[in-house]
Amino acid sequence: MEKKKVHRLVIGGPLPGMNEILKAYGVNRGTGAALKTKTDSDIGRCIRKQLKGLKIKSADFGFIWYEEHKQRDPDNIIVAHKFIMDALRKEGVLLNDGWKQINSIRDNWRVDAERPRVEVLIRVIEYQEEQGDLFNAS
Repeated sequence: MEKKKVHRLVIGGPLPGMNEILKAYGVNRGTGAALKTKTDSDIGRCIRKQLKGLKIKSADFGFIWYEEHKQRDPDNIIVAHKFIMDALRKEGVLLNDGWKQINSIRDNWRVDAERPRVEVLIRVIEYQEEQGDLFNAS
């Protein structure tokens, strides 16, 4: 059986959880939109730096959520999947973020008071085919 390639993406955290998102949108739509824009931008910057040139058609995803403490509930934390998957799609790493592209998602939680973060392990099932240069096609 062929061993699948695993890529790692590390995003400084903590990322906003459901409570932070609801609070921001509760202030007003602009505050909520600003939180999403900033989060998307921060994640996109990590993707461009760490996964440059990677093009995935489908994969398994593992998330290790390193929190400063155990105050946030796991189901509050993992809402950030959406930010990360959207950013992977937007940056062109993931073809799409639907059922055909995301084979599985697994989560683990740890405490690291000194360095909260999210580590995303991406086990590639299939890479996107190279599209080639349309102007120099043979």
